[in-house]
Amino acid sequence: MNTRNTHFSSNSYHFNFLKDAVVPGFYISEFENCFSKYPFLLDTHLFDFYSFFLFTEGKGTVKIGNETHEIKQNRLFFCPNNTEHSFHFTENPQGYYTFFCQDFYSDEFSMIRLLYLFSFSLPIANRSPVHYIDISSKENTIISLFNTLYEECNIDINKKNNLPHIVRSYLNILILKLSELLNDKYALVSGETNTIIIKLSHLIEANFIHQQHADFYAKSLGIAEAKLNNICKKTLDIGLKKIILERRIMEIRKMLEQTNLSIAEIAFKFNFSDNSYFNKVFKSSTRLTPGRYRELHKKMLLKF
Repeated sequence: MNTRNTHFSSNSYHFNFLKDAVVPGFYISEFENCFSKYPFLLDTHLFDFYSFFLFTEGKGTVKIGNETHEIKQNRLFFCPNNTEHSFHFTENPQGYYTFFCQDFYSDEFSMIRLLYLFSFSLPIANRSPVHYIDISSKENTIISLFNTLYEECNIDINKKNNLPHIVRSYLNILILKLSELLNDKYALVSGETNTIIIKLSHLIEANFIHQQHADFYAKSLGIAEAKLNNICKKTLDIGLKKIILERRIMEIRKMLEQTNLSIAEIAFKFNFSDNSYFNKVFKSSTRLTPGRYRELHKKMLLKF
């Protein structure tokens, strides 16, 4: 999730532009339908959420960042948030365009698991970014998961009470399978490093509200803080302090969306004694003040 040097242009979109989403924070559509409703997505743009492009048929190119890649049958592209991308088709594409917010996934599953998957598409650890993977016949479970997600999001409206949980569970399986597939192919981390990352994930989930200092997590794992920070940067392209902050910001976003606590009360809950500093930190992560974020997301959630 490398946002430090990102240039945010006027073609930067937040999830609320998707007027036909049926699950807050998740969207899947066939390419033809998606581009007919949102033709501007063909041009260079970026999102503040994650996306997959699965092509089962079609010809053309996908540009992600500064790299252009050919579209092929059963080629799956994955694009981190805040990464410019565009499409050029010479033959009508078939497949799925899938979007989801970090908060949607991390409501039940680990944020670090998500960061790990999309770290493959970042130029870290002296490794060229990996923007796509070709799905072989023996890996067709991945394509089946996209089919299932699409079907779940198009079922009878009266059967959707548990839909966010169902979709999130299938998305988690997809993320786990893709991470395993990519790690086997590109050998990003050793078993020892993977164990450390998993343990860190559990520690952060249990302590992020009251423990915001990196040394607490390093001591809990019995690792020097500098070493743990280096592991995070090489594996996830994000430092330990930033991971802890991002988890805190994620919870703050949830409170802004789902509670009536005042902004001052939320700031106090997360040990921000200065409201102006709280606003500054939140805006640096979301590009919105807490008040503006609440206004936009309350409106988006009302339609679901």
